[in-house]
Amino acid sequence: MSQAPYLEVAEQIRRRIETGELVAGDRLPGRAELAAQYDTTDAVARRAVQLLITEGLLEASQGAATTVRASAKPERFSRIAGNRSDLPYQADSATGHASEVIAERLGIAVGDPVMRTDYLFMEDRRPAYMAISWEPMALTGTSPIVLPEAGPHRGLGVPARMALIGIIVREAGEVVRARPATPDEGQRLRVNAGSTVLAIETTHKTADGVPVETSDTIVPASRWELSYKLPVEL
Repeated sequence: MSQAPYLEVAEQIRRRIETGELVAGDRLPGRAELAAQYDTTDAVARRAVQLLITEGLLEASQGAATTVRASAKPERFSRIAGNRSDLPYQADSATGHASEVIAERLGIAVGDPVMRTDYLFMEDRRPAYMAISWEPMALTGTSPIVLPEAGPHRGLGVPARMALIGIIVREAGEVVRARPATPDEGQRLRVNAGSTVLAIETTHKTADGVPVETSDTIVPASRWELSYKLPVEL
């Protein structure tokens, strides 16, 4: 049984990359020209290119040409409980209400007030990764740490900030999933929607297991690999 047309086109482009006919930095033709080159439709050509972007063979920034991606090794993304990124970032905080998913992660009721902070981390003037954090307003709403990235205690990180109001964080648990980037994530990270990202769900808890913060960190899989340091108890 023959392959779907977009898989056949993707295989022909993949073979050109593997044989060196196309090298890192080479620009692919536009969708219409590519479709004519492979005697197919624009839709088939677009789907083939999207597949190769997801595989990490091609890359495309918003509004820019699609090019063959350099085969550089992904950068190391270290995950250590309580550590802070040394990359410059933008942050924007606003009050909101807990969705069903966030309410379950924080152990609060749906609709309870939360402080949401959106982060965009930059490297070489290019978006590196993004994160969204939620904290229950019931814990921090009247305290000097209510705004994570403003005021006298901005930028300390969750454990250090919470300690200032007498809340001791003893656990940071994570769940990592690979999934396609959403259109919003693609726009913010300058990657194609549908390209693979690593979604890291982190929740900070007290020794009694009470959640005090939860976050989603979205990392382009083509640029980063995760590295964990875990404590060992004897």
